[in-house]
Amino acid sequence: INVNAEDVIVKCDACVIDAPGTHFTFGPLAKNVLIKGVTLTGATETSLVFRNDGADVSFEDCYWVNNESNSMHGAVADMNMTSSVKFYRCEMSDKRVSPRAPGAPGQPGGMVTSLTLRSG
Repeated sequence: INVNAEDVIVKCDACVIDAPGTHFTFGPLAKNVLIKGVTLTGATETSLVFRNDGADVSFEDCYWVNNESNSMHGAVADMNMTSSVKFYRCEMSDKRVSPRAPGAPGQPGGMVTSLTLRSG
């Protein structure tokens, strides 16, 4: 789902998005966006991607379970440093994330995290 507009609200009671690939991507016009009450599972890349500068997105009461990353990006979110992303009462549990190869960029010991912040 690509969001690239202002004042978008996705609100549900116990909705589940169970799909491979990426669940949401956010463009530079995604301002004042609210995603609420959604469970996101099964991503095989990164669940949320912020490739462009300037997005402003809030997540409330959302859950991430059993998502994976296919590269050095986080299983839950790959964010650039100029987007504003807020998580309120959210839970992240990505037990299926594979560790990085020895010597690959990331946390000490090759651990993969759920969130990745990029500077470019």
